[in-house]
Amino acid sequence: ATAGMLQNSAAVVVGSMVIAPLIGPAMASSVGSVLKDDELFYNGVKTQFVGVGVAVASATVFSVLARLAVAPELDLLVVEQVAERVNPGLLALAVALGAGVAGALSLTSGASAALVGVMIAVALIPPAAVVGLGVAYERFAVAASAGVLVLVNLLSINLAALVVLWAKGYRPEKWYDEKPARRVTQKRVVALTLVVLVLSAFLVVSTANERSR
Repeated sequence: ATAGMLQNSAAVVVGSMVIAPLIGPAMASSVGSVLKDDELFYNGVKTQFVGVGVAVASATVFSVLARLAVAPELDLLVVEQVAERVNPGLLALAVALGAGVAGALSLTSGASAALVGVMIAVALIPPAAVVGLGVAYERFAVAASAGVLVLVNLLSINLAALVVLWAKGYRPEKWYDEKPARRVTQKRVVALTLVVLVLSAFLVVSTANERSR
């Protein structure tokens, strides 16, 4: 994905996301919430953040090597694929919410998880690559904006999946767990919504500051 960014190649960026390993953890955390399975929930959350962390770290290492060997003086905001993730607009949030909905529906309907996984990867992997590029090229406003986009997208995917799974009737097997599960799910939906709104506002401000430089 990072190489695709440096080449400004949408085809390479999309091709890099076919493996899409994050759909499982994203759905696991949502299922863990609605079924009141704390171990599944925390494992899903942990694996998502570890996965994104690995993506950012590997993108940073690759970008440092690319800067030394290939493009030492690259202006990141001139690269269209990078600029789209630094100044994404509200449609990026719509993509992330759609990915979460699609992931939950694939889980409940038996649709192709691979195809939906690509949609989730679209929302996460390219901005993670831009974070690495921003760090490597010492454009920390770029890295911060892309990093916030990663978080917004990650949380939005979980929020949408959580709402869809509850609406589809996923409940704990034991009736006496249903009320606590509903309470926990409601709290997590509210918390995720508030954090997404706050981070989205920060993303708008940081993007405006970067553009004004």
